[in-house]
Amino acid sequence: MLTRYACTAAELSCVIGNIFAELSPPCGDCGAERVTITGTTVTGNAATLTVTEAGFDFDGCADDTAMIERMRKGRALYGRLLLDPQG
Repeated sequence: MLTRYACTAAELSCVIGNIFAELSPPCGDCGAERVTITGTTVTGNAATLTVTEAGFDFDGCADDTAMIERMRKGRALYGRLLLDPQG
C-alpha cells in the first residue's frame, strides 16, 4: 500500500530510524535521481521509503503504515517522544 506523507526532515529521520530493522540495496531504483530506502521493517515486512520534496512516500503493509501514523503522533518505538531534542 503506497501512502504519501508531508513532513519535516527531522520527522523523516525519526520515521526512518524507527520503521526499518534491516536495510537492503535498492537495486530496482539504481540510477534514479531520488533517495530510496528499502528493507525489512520492525514488524518483519518488506517496505520501500522514497524521499520526496514534501516528505516521503511509503510502500509497505497496513500494519507498518499504522505504525508510522502512531510515530507521527509522537510515540516512537523506543520509548521516547519523536522530535524530542532531549532524546
